[in-house]
Amino acid sequence: MLWLASVFIAAFVYFLVVRLVRSTTPKRGKRLSLTEMVANKPRSWRPWKAGPYHMMMALRKMEDQDWLLMDNLYLPEQQFRRDLLLTNKEGVMQILPGMDDVCEELLETVVQFLLERYPEYFQREDEAYIYNALMDERVKMVKPWHRSPLEIAACLVMEDINLLVKRKDDEYCLRASFTMAPAGWDLRERIGWPIHKIHKLVPGWQRKLGKRVKRGLSALNPGCSMERDTYFIQTGSELFQQQAFPESVVERPRVEDLHVRAERQTLRKLPRTEAIVFMVRTYMTPLTDLVDDKESLENLRSAVRAWPEDLGRYKGRNVWGAVFEDWCDEVLEKN
Repeated sequence: MLWLASVFIAAFVYFLVVRLVRSTTPKRGKRLSLTEMVANKPRSWRPWKAGPYHMMMALRKMEDQDWLLMDNLYLPEQQFRRDLLLTNKEGVMQILPGMDDVCEELLETVVQFLLERYPEYFQREDEAYIYNALMDERVKMVKPWHRSPLEIAACLVMEDINLLVKRKDDEYCLRASFTMAPAGWDLRERIGWPIHKIHKLVPGWQRKLGKRVKRGLSALNPGCSMERDTYFIQTGSELFQQQAFPESVVERPRVEDLHVRAERQTLRKLPRTEAIVFMVRTYMTPLTDLVDDKESLENLRSAVRAWPEDLGRYKGRNVWGAVFEDWCDEVLEKN
């Protein structure tokens, strides 16, 4: 009877231990399939308008829930980010000295948003880790850091991240950035630049927008986030485009080469450090995808034709313009 009692006691202790372990082990959802993880396709951005060209900030208030977007390109774009970190880390990420507090506040803000907005994809395991169900990985969120908080944040979201800090002369400067999708510029050159220098080559920017942008950034407060759009046409599908668009073309492009590069840009001020988080999500659409959206194509042609000559050269219209016009004529004349 003693041996039977011993077996019973051992079994009961084992039951208690297993129950305790199960109760304290974070629950994880199964690894989601591509369809299950993010059902929605990338948003269809059409940020151009027909009619005369006007250079404007075109800022609009952003709904809080729309700050960080998720779609079914998450996995391939995350893999691309991580490949760039392995092969070209200095080209994709730059952090100037003195940015530790800002990068940490950025990460805290990003994680809190993801946990609340996408609980099916991101769950808190304990005080130190969250679980990213999309990538099936645990992510450490506390010191000591094994990698920069900026890099951690960039490996959670789909947007490029730029951190702007105000100087004593009230000019905002780019002090840290993770940029997977530069639109014809090299981060290694621009890091540390003030906003006006970053836009120095954009025709008309200094005269028409310089002062307004400076005032707008200074007036931004943590309770009111903003967004805007812009677009380019490029002769390829590359997201990581460091070379300026006109100089990157070595021969006459085909219409199949042309892509509309739309950027959704958001501005949000961090309450503690008062740095501005300028995020950019880039959407690449083959021009030929507009063949069945003739209204958008007509509007795009009108907008491109309205660009002043100097802006057209800056955006490479002299390189792809003839091919673009010929194809638009062919498609739009069929109606």
